[in-house]
Amino acid sequence: MKKKSQMEIFGFVIIVILVTMGLIFMITSKFKKEKSTSESYLSTDVGQNLLNSMLKTNTISKLTLADCIRDIVETDNKCTAEGIDSSRTYVKSKIESVLDKTMKEWGKNYKFSITQNMGGSQVEIKSADDGISLDPIEGNDGCLPLDEREAPGIQFLPATPTIVVKLEICK
Repeated sequence: MKKKSQMEIFGFVIIVILVTMGLIFMITSKFKKEKSTSESYLSTDVGQNLLNSMLKTNTISKLTLADCIRDIVETDNKCTAEGIDSSRTYVKSKIESVLDKTMKEWGKNYKFSITQNMGGSQVEIKSADDGISLDPIEGNDGCLPLDEREAPGIQFLPATPTIVVKLEICK
């Protein structure tokens, strides 16, 4: 009889422990702060997703933005319209517009750059028309050298030499 009552008490203790653990789990999950939609979207891959979307965007001349970037080093005249004299001018204004409507609105610092891979080193992209380079675009004071950053969005565009498009977002 003594062994039977010890087994019942032991079973009761296990049930109490399981119920207590379940209650603790429910209470902690109830008080956990949920992220807003914009906070949950700003994950480590937002730079790559935004960059991919921008480069696939159709432009005024039925070309994608990636085609217009490639055109900067080739002829610099395929992405033009009234008031826009070169592909370089169009690309810069389009990229600034998109980043203003996203990253600036979210209050994120960023740096957008287009470079060419020349023998292992990155050099600024230069216009085929007038040799003027496309300077990096920085928003909300840009990214300082020691700022913590999310994983950058990087896209390589086929050209000679290869064009590297990069979007860095600071945390």
